[in-house]
Amino acid sequence: MKQFLYLIICIVILSLGSLFVLKKPNGQPWLNLSDFYNHQSVTQKVTNFKDTVVNKTNSLLNQESNLLNSGEDPTIYKWQDEQGIWHYSDKKVENAKAWEKPENLTIIPAIQPIDKNEYKRVKPSGNNENETLVPPQSNKIKDLINNANNVQNIMDNRTKNIDEQLKQIQ
Repeated sequence: MKQFLYLIICIVILSLGSLFVLKKPNGQPWLNLSDFYNHQSVTQKVTNFKDTVVNKTNSLLNQESNLLNSGEDPTIYKWQDEQGIWHYSDKKVENAKAWEKPENLTIIPAIQPIDKNEYKRVKPSGNNENETLVPPQSNKIKDLINNANNVQNIMDNRTKNIDEQLKQIQ
């Protein structure tokens, strides 16, 4: 039975492959790869993608070279708070002094912190009367958390099924 199935599969593959080799009376093959997809649209999409990448890369390189050519390093201020912790910032704070940046130090801008007014005030249920501040969450974060929970549920179900099947085998 197995040999018969292998024979049938080989015949089907050879018959389909021969359509790419055998020619019509006009000299063209019966099937061509361009029959399955439009070659021009694929090459156009690849060319558009390549041009977009090149343009974005050039714009980023030009921005960086403009910053380097300006010769201006941002002024960084350094100060110490009441707890003795040193802080660095590009914005001047009272008691802050300009800081000399070492040559081998690369400065990366920080992410803007969330404004305290955007936090939600939540009263926990129970005896505790203190409010808690909860940072706002974007829809992407909520979707990410939901997806992670769904994956965890799927993995838990798979583990449970595998355990049940192993118990049945033993």
